[in-house]
Parts: sequence; structure tokens; C-alpha cells
Amino acid sequence: MGKVLLGIDQSTVVARYLVFRIVFQEEAELPAWKGNILRGAIGSLLAKACGFEKLNCQRCNLWSQCPYGYLYRARSKGIVLSKLSGISKPFVLKPPLVLDKVFRPGDELVFSIVLFGDAIRFEKDVILSILDLGRRGIGIKDRRGKFIVSEITTVNPYQGFESILYKNNVFYESRALIKYSDLVAKARELTRYNGFTIKFLTPFRLLSKNNIVLPVNLEVILKYALRRFTNIFAQYMYVLPEINVHELLNKASKLELSELELREKTIVYRGKPEEYYIGELSFTGEIDEEIALILIFTELAHIGKRASYGHGWIKLLARKTH
Repeated sequence: MGKVLLGIDQSTVVARYLVFRIVFQEEAELPAWKGNILRGAIGSLLAKACGFEKLNCQRCNLWSQCPYGYLYRARSKGIVLSKLSGISKPFVLKPPLVLDKVFRPGDELVFSIVLFGDAIRFEKDVILSILDLGRRGIGIKDRRGKFIVSEITTVNPYQGFESILYKNNVFYESRALIKYSDLVAKARELTRYNGFTIKFLTPFRLLSKNNIVLPVNLEVILKYALRRFTNIFAQYMYVLPEINVHELLNKASKLELSELELREKTIVYRGKPEEYYIGELSFTGEIDEEIALILIFTELAHIGKRASYGHGWIKLLARKTH
């Protein structure tokens, strides 16, 4: 299997990737950006399952055993920093990329949820909450519509593998998991090229001291990607990656930004407009294996603020420049 990258065992289970296909039974209206409404609706049902009328996850001693507390109100276990604020959540929502707002009976919508490390144990709770959401309906204001979950599949995008977990009201066994060895293999494949593009499938927002940061070079992206990589592996896989940050950033600085195409996008969160960006960046040069690995993980985990809502979802496109 080659050398161990970043001191992490190849057999480490990284994630479970669930794809949900839903079919509307009633007319519904959703916003163009659907990450917030989907995440909020799923969370509200997970919260009801905990049994408490009033939630206070910060004072609850059972938060790590509760699907809502663990997924939505995660706090540091002290593995990285005991007082770290804004700890990365152990899941991300990969929202529908369609901008349609009105859905009529028979229309389909597809979204995914990725659970990391030990959060995979709450898979059943997430699935049941989405099935329940279908019976209650989703939408804005008085335009909520019921839906059925037509199919749930588990996916390993690095092996090109997909397995049915739920269909026609029947559950099936699926052991499809994403392991660290899958990320390593994909990273080594990326190093065979002398250029790549980072395409943002969803809007991203990078902040430093409440100021917007634009990724004008690979170092900027890598800094934010490294935080999530280290945070998620330490918190939810109980592995502290062996990373020489200074060395990796120095290697990243040697890759040339050959193309930058970003456009601003405003998204309203809790009634307040926020500034995001979307587009793509292309780089030329030989990419280091460890940097490639961290970027491959970022495809799964996203980057920047509100990653669990679906923001900062990237796709890596390898290319040869000559």
C-alpha cells in the first residue's frame, strides 16, 4: 500500500455517504439554495427524538449519545483544543444543485449526507428523521409539500461503488464505507497530473476575524482545509494527523494559480444577507501527495463557514497542461 500518509492507518473508516432520492406527492416551494431548509428540517425532527421539551445541549451530559446533540451541537472533546469554538460538525449535507423553486407531484429531488467517523452510528436516526419529514412535508411558509423517499443508496465515489440501502419501503444491508485507503489512492492518482482545478459546486465563505478571505493562492485554501481535516479526524476518528503545516504551505506556494474565476453570491441566513463566492480556481504544477490527500478529503467535508449546511462543496478536476 506504500508509505503511511500523515500517520493515519489505511483501514481507518472515514465516512458513510448516503444519497437520498425523494419524490414529491404534493406541490411545494423551496428556496433556490436548499441547504439551510433541509438541514434545519432534519435537525428539528432529530431534536424532537431526544424527548426533552426544552433543549440545552451545552449543559446536557448525554449530548454525545444523542443524534441531535452529537450531529448538530457538537462540542470539542479536548483532543485538539478543549476550548475550541465552532468545532466542525461530524456530518455535511450535500444539497441539491438545482435552482428550481416549485416542485409538483412526481418531481424528484436528490441530496446527500456524509457522516464522519463515529457519527456513522447515528445513520438510522438521520434516515428515520428524513422519512418522517416526508410525511410532514417541506417547503417555505404555507407552500409545504409531502414527499416519499423513493430510494436511499450508499456511495463510495472513489471506487465508483453504489449500493441500495432503502427502496420501496424495504431496508437492505449495505456495508459501503469510505476508508482512508480510498482517499490515499485517489490522492496518488491526482499527483500523476501537472495541473488541477478546484471547482466550487456550492457557494463558500472563508472568514478571518469576521472578514471575508478570497483564495488568491493554494496556501489560503490549504489553511482552511487543514483545519477541518485535523479537526474531523481528531474529533470523530480519534486520530491526530502528523502534519508539518509549514512544510505543506511552502509546497503549496510553489503551485501557480493559472486561472481564477469567482463571482459573488448573496445568501440570506436567519433573515440576514451574507456574502459568499462561487466559481473555480486552476493551478499548474506538481502537487504534493499529502496536499492532494487533504484536498480529496475536502471534497467530502467541504470548506469554510457553514460547511455542514452544504457550503464550500468542491470537486477536483485533474488536468495535464502539456
